[in-house]
Amino acid sequence: MTKRRRWNRPLWTALFAIAAVAALYAVGTSLWLSQRYAMPFTDLLVPRLVDLIVVAWLFWVGSAIGSFLNVVAYRLPLGRGVGGFSACPFCATPIAGRDNVPVFGWLALRGRCRRCRLPISPRYPLVELAVGLSLTLVGVAELYLAGVNLPYVASRPITWGALHMPHIWTAGFAIGIYHVIALACSWALGLVRVDGVRLPRRLVWWCLGLVIVPMLLWPPLQVVPWEVRAAADWQPRSHLSAVLRVVTGAAAAGVLARALAVSLFPTANIKLDPLGKDTGRLMDLIAITALAGIVVGWQALLSVLVLACALAIGLRRRLPTGDALGALAVAMPVALTIQLLLWRVLDAQTYWPGTHAAPWVILTAAFVVLAAGWWLRAERRSEI
Repeated sequence: MTKRRRWNRPLWTALFAIAAVAALYAVGTSLWLSQRYAMPFTDLLVPRLVDLIVVAWLFWVGSAIGSFLNVVAYRLPLGRGVGGFSACPFCATPIAGRDNVPVFGWLALRGRCRRCRLPISPRYPLVELAVGLSLTLVGVAELYLAGVNLPYVASRPITWGALHMPHIWTAGFAIGIYHVIALACSWALGLVRVDGVRLPRRLVWWCLGLVIVPMLLWPPLQVVPWEVRAAADWQPRSHLSAVLRVVTGAAAAGVLARALAVSLFPTANIKLDPLGKDTGRLMDLIAITALAGIVVGWQALLSVLVLACALAIGLRRRLPTGDALGALAVAMPVALTIQLLLWRVLDAQTYWPGTHAAPWVILTAAFVVLAAGWWLRAERRSEI
């Protein structure tokens, strides 16, 4: 007798929930806008369907990147290549294409290998979901807002209203792609370090190269100036300015990471103990911080670190190893996502670190970061 297949409740529940939210957004938003703007419902439904297609496509790509980063975080520390097919970590059976769909593939398998039936860690779909949401949010913001979320970037002359749709312009599209790549690199470093292992040098150089080289080749990727004070109409046109932007961002990352090391890794010493465990942690922290500093500049780096430290304090107790550096590393891409989404708003705040902040605001933010470092160390458990 043929065995009857059980109903996959988690998968279908997720699919029904997504379909319900999508239908509610498309129909509900179109009805509300039709009443507000006195326009036909069918005319307003098309832009909202476009919104759903854009979000679905961005999440598909973002979660696929998250799936690839799972492979990177697992294989590179073991010295293995990242090519080839995904496979079960227990029986090494290649995962079939129908099961290798980000997030939903794990739900379809009920979290177990189809062949050996041993459990597959929920970390895989959680990483795919987190990376997918992170990249989708930034992608949607920079497709729809036309530069409104970016300081010093002249927003495009678009009409906000019932028929608003993605607005693609060359500079904005390039900046958006750059930010998505940088965010993926930040996730890659965080996902490796959260396991308590050293960052592979090859991964570090690839990630730093992907954020440095494009900015040197095309200065508009700077977004904000490196100077302490700049004109309100400043525009990133100079290649020399791009070089200085990279240097100042990396230098600020080195200074802040070294200051955090006083509390997190007190025995770190690059000169006297270059091969020490704490020195290795310090080098990893510099790399993780430098990537963010190059992308958003030294001023906003403090903003990212304040957000990341706050997230790390709450996240650290939920990590299996209780690793303070691991918590900070995986909090950095989340903080970087928030910074990119709200960059213009945060940069304009008087009492928040940014290009318009007074020196005492910058110093206060630095003090908050150092205090958070001591807080993280105060509760530190065993670390690798």
